[in-house]
Amino acid sequence: MHKTFTAMALALVCTLAAAQPGLKAADKLATAPQRGTSGVAFSRSDNGGRPVVCTLDFSAVDRDAAAPRSALFKATGSFSMLRSDKGPAFALRLGLFDATNPNGPGMAPAEAFLGSLQGKAQVRPKARMDDDTPGYALYLFPFDDSLVDVWKDMVQEHQLKIGFNRAPRQRVATVVVDLEAETGGKSVTAVGEMSGCVDELLAAAREQLPR
Repeated sequence: MHKTFTAMALALVCTLAAAQPGLKAADKLATAPQRGTSGVAFSRSDNGGRPVVCTLDFSAVDRDAAAPRSALFKATGSFSMLRSDKGPAFALRLGLFDATNPNGPGMAPAEAFLGSLQGKAQVRPKARMDDDTPGYALYLFPFDDSLVDVWKDMVQEHQLKIGFNRAPRQRVATVVVDLEAETGGKSVTAVGEMSGCVDELLAAAREQLPR
């Protein structure tokens, strides 16, 4: 693994650990085994008034074709952009749960990727590590052209496509998170808040570049 991504991965673990209260709140959004997105929430972490992490927490239920009887699963986690002295990167935090027992033990996927709804891109991470919370894993994605395509698609369509498998070479399952889902009867403007935060974060990252 490239040393830059190793350093960024370690920084990511520390940064996301500090944001755990917001993530735990999102973990509780799904309470019934119904297909679809049960909640989204935006949060940010700042340093000196400038964002260092922009995060969308989510919880969604779908069917896993690789599971017995295509069982319902709950995907819970977050999609974040991180700024460090190594540059910006995106990160996915993902845990899988039995949708009929969402408070039961979770499973960290063996592999995960981000996809474009238009089928133009499928981005796999450069680093994976187990999260401090059992049942979750962290995946680090470089901020490159393929990821930019996924990001633009997400902002335009207000949806995030995630693929995963529970074991290597197992059939891939996908879940599409609706970023305009209602939480507690209130429409969440998560996409606009996330997009604005990312714009601020990228502007701060450009200021860090050597002149």
